[in-house]
Amino acid sequence: MIPMTTPIALFKFKAWTLMHDSIQRALSSINRKSAGDWIEFVGLVGLFIFTFNIFNKSSMALKGIMLMVIPLLILSKSFAKEWTRDHLLWFSIIFLLFLTISSIWNVVEFENHQAFTLQGTVTHLMGGFFLTFLVAFWLNRARGKWDWLMLVLLAGFLAQILRKMEWANCLEMACQFWSGSRRATFGSSATQFGLWSSVSFLCCILLYREFLGSAANRILSWTRNAFWLTMTIVSFFGIVFSQSRSAWLAAVSVTLPMIAYSQLCNQSYKYKLLWVIAFMVFSASLFLTNLSDIVVNRISSSVELLRNLPSDSGLPSSETAPSHMISILERFQIYQLFWETWKQHPFLGYGPGSSMTLLEVDTNMFREHYRDFHSLPFEILIQTGILGLVIFSAFLTIVFKQLSYSVHSGGVGLPYLFFALGGCLMILIYGFFSNPFSNIRGIYLFSFLCGICYESKFSKISVANMA
Repeated sequence: MIPMTTPIALFKFKAWTLMHDSIQRALSSINRKSAGDWIEFVGLVGLFIFTFNIFNKSSMALKGIMLMVIPLLILSKSFAKEWTRDHLLWFSIIFLLFLTISSIWNVVEFENHQAFTLQGTVTHLMGGFFLTFLVAFWLNRARGKWDWLMLVLLAGFLAQILRKMEWANCLEMACQFWSGSRRATFGSSATQFGLWSSVSFLCCILLYREFLGSAANRILSWTRNAFWLTMTIVSFFGIVFSQSRSAWLAAVSVTLPMIAYSQLCNQSYKYKLLWVIAFMVFSASLFLTNLSDIVVNRISSSVELLRNLPSDSGLPSSETAPSHMISILERFQIYQLFWETWKQHPFLGYGPGSSMTLLEVDTNMFREHYRDFHSLPFEILIQTGILGLVIFSAFLTIVFKQLSYSVHSGGVGLPYLFFALGGCLMILIYGFFSNPFSNIRGIYLFSFLCGICYESKFSKISVANMA
């Protein structure tokens, strides 16, 4: 007599069979991989770790970079001939030599400034040149997985917010954000958090089709949809609650034109309806924020100070100025100090890491302790002079020229390229009024975006290697 099979036993049998088949497929896939495939796999793992920790843990981002560097060095013998003709790599090496010579010369030249070393904004920027080359190489290897990379980037931003959230008094924190008495930071300065939020919001806006329309599994599709909506709202609130004027300017200057262009190119009724729903959600969300009062309070102080600038009395003293004007008043004083200092050495600057030393000389001018001149062009000019600014401009020219080639070649989806271009423009616009590279996350983000622009440079290498 054949025993009857119970539903539980049948379920266990099917589960065991499914697990056994999965293990067999995994082992078969492992056996088919060559040594080169495993080396490339390690580099891609490093890319995902780095991407997740751009906004999250900087120490883990460094580990991701190391996982990308080691396989790249192993593969360097195959690509040495092509790399010797790569302009970006040569500019990175030239900039490194220039900074080294500049640092040594300034230590010898300025006897009272022996603390000048190979550090500071321009040194981070030089590291960003090399990192752009590294990230571009592995982004080229990760083609077809970019939607997951962008999800990982946003997940890292959300993880940083959750890590730095004050869970014990989160309701009180939300009330302070709403009233404008507290600015959102979550592990960065308020202005930098506003920039991270602006880039994340741009990613959600431009890549919504990649997030919402690529998952075949229904559960996975709904999960991605919910995550996209969550990150869109969180990043929007981050822009508002950061109360950063420079981040607002960057977001408005880039996001609105990008949205307009995206809608002109998109003829799908499905996504137009999605935009209508998103607009209704954002309109409703404005009632959850004190947006109008925050904007008026932050902008009115700037307008009030600008009206007083043409007066013969000059800038008012920070001792007598109203509290809401002190930050922008001291910003003007820093710019004035930059001009008086830079014009003495305009071509080569004062060397890497000199900004903090120069500001410490006039520390009595400011209520707060400033480490840089709150402007990326001013930081480059004060440390490396006009020559350094020319090198940085040449770097941007090389990257954006390759981006133009990527747009015409059609190897990568245009939304990804527009996101990279928009993100770079946001950082540069923000950089006129603050220093995005005073935090290493700014270098990581800028290198990642420039890597997207530059990755098509390695397409020919990839095809040749596969052949």
